[in-house]
Amino acid sequence: MVPVLEKRLCTVRRSMVPILVNISYVGLLIFLLHPGRFSCLYDTGGTLFSNQQPLLTHTIDLQTISNKVKPESQGSKVKSFGDLCHKVGITNRSEQTSDEVILIPYRDREAHLSSLISYFNQFFQDMVWPEMLVLEQYGSGLFNRGKLFNAGYIESVRLGTGGCLILHDVDLLPGPGVPYTCSQAPRHVSSSIDKFRFLLPYPEMTGGVMSMTGPQFLQINGFSNLFEGWGGEDDDLYRRIVGAGLGLERLSVHHSRFWSLAHPPQPPSHHRHRALAGPINSGLTDLQYRVVEHNTYPCLTHLLIDLQSNL
Repeated sequence: MVPVLEKRLCTVRRSMVPILVNISYVGLLIFLLHPGRFSCLYDTGGTLFSNQQPLLTHTIDLQTISNKVKPESQGSKVKSFGDLCHKVGITNRSEQTSDEVILIPYRDREAHLSSLISYFNQFFQDMVWPEMLVLEQYGSGLFNRGKLFNAGYIESVRLGTGGCLILHDVDLLPGPGVPYTCSQAPRHVSSSIDKFRFLLPYPEMTGGVMSMTGPQFLQINGFSNLFEGWGGEDDDLYRRIVGAGLGLERLSVHHSRFWSLAHPPQPPSHHRHRALAGPINSGLTDLQYRVVEHNTYPCLTHLLIDLQSNL
């Protein structure tokens, strides 16, 4: 009787092995696909990396920076931007103002910009339409996202805004419930993007959409001006935020979902690795640019910016 029982137990054990293996595979698959995979990186109000030692010790005088920038010249209106506002149904500029200003680096992405503004018209339907600066890079040089953000910040201050900066790529659409506000720490707003399966690719990522206050932007000396081409400036931004002891905030996946618009790959920044390994010096303090055109429309302000200008 005992040998028969042992034989049956062995049979049961052997049959359980593939079942347990399959259960393990299913569990691993759920873990890899679940948006909460990096839930330990999310926070609803506090800051992360608070024990980092500050690396930035210099102070920044905004007035000195602003005076270094060449004054703008009023150019002819860009008809397509006016048509864009009319297309989405915004014909009059709102008299109400908000503390938020959305800065959008831009060049040769008219279809994406049209989609973003059309989507914003629904997204902000029950809220005050924020000030929106479309920062178009002038000329044919390599695209410099960080430098455009720096110029956009200076120009937003000149326009009387810039209290809360929303640093926004043109090819990302927010999901319901995403807050376009600032917090006590810089916030990585778009930490859950569809093309990454709503997962955070790596903890240092700050690309896509960020929010921070004007004083926070000043404290980190803005973005580096050295990253021409795709990539690097957002990783350098992470260095600046952590180095200044500000910490980095992320919300839950349900309040940070974004959908990306397809676009062809961009030329990479050839010197990004060397710049990332170097000191944190470049930024608002050595910013040089010229506003070629400044046009105001009901739904946005368009700035055509020459980044190659030498003062």
